[in-house]
Amino acid sequence: MVGDVAAAAGLEKFPGLHLPPGFVRAIVGADDPLAMGIEQASSLAAGLASSERFGGVNLSGSAAGSDPYQRLESMGRFIDAVRTAWTTAAPVRSQIGRVP
Repeated sequence: MVGDVAAAAGLEKFPGLHLPPGFVRAIVGADDPLAMGIEQASSLAAGLASSERFGGVNLSGSAAGSDPYQRLESMGRFIDAVRTAWTTAAPVRSQIGRVP
């Protein structure tokens, strides 16, 4: 989850991580980095789901902000958006037995 400049800087240093070109740059350069981070995460999750090569995604990171309540709120937004993107893009058979 990348929703601010600090999270983006941390993600860019993560060893072995490969993201689509411009993924982090779009978030850092956005007027609303949190909204752009959610949009980028949702798009990436939808692409992974539709590929049928993945069973899920790992939402790691602090999302945005240092205030614990702000972080909780932004993490909830990430989770909701990615869950919607995943279930919309995933083939029906990959959703069998899924816990809502």
